[in-house]
Amino acid sequence: MKPKDTIVVQVYMPTSYSSDEEIEEVYGIIDKIIENVKGEENLVVMGDWNAVVGEEKVNNVTGAFGLGRPNERVECLFEFCTEHNLIIKNTCFDHNRRRRYTWKMPGDISRYQIDYIMVKNRFKNQVKESISYPGADIDSD
Repeated sequence: MKPKDTIVVQVYMPTSYSSDEEIEEVYGIIDKIIENVKGEENLVVMGDWNAVVGEEKVNNVTGAFGLGRPNERVECLFEFCTEHNLIIKNTCFDHNRRRRYTWKMPGDISRYQIDYIMVKNRFKNQVKESISYPGADIDSD
């Protein structure tokens, strides 16, 4: 990207069966990576956070188009975003609910938005659109 370098951090957080210590350890690793990002560099942090942010706008952290009810993982994610001045961009686009969810429970019991694209608020206009397409070309849940 011009005129600034872009740093992309891909995250796969531990599942809901993991201990709080494991989750804190992963956040610590990500924090160390982000410490090396210079202020003028563009930062994109994305991936599976196993957190549900919900459908309400939260300060400068989310838009109003999340999905579901917040779960116990959301506070850590909000704190992380606030600390690093990140906005969760895929909650900023008004799409049908079937274009928001990123994971469904086996048996199609419930659908959740747990994968996020986060960018520095300074560069928030760079993400123009985000749509989720259900289904995968691989044997995966």
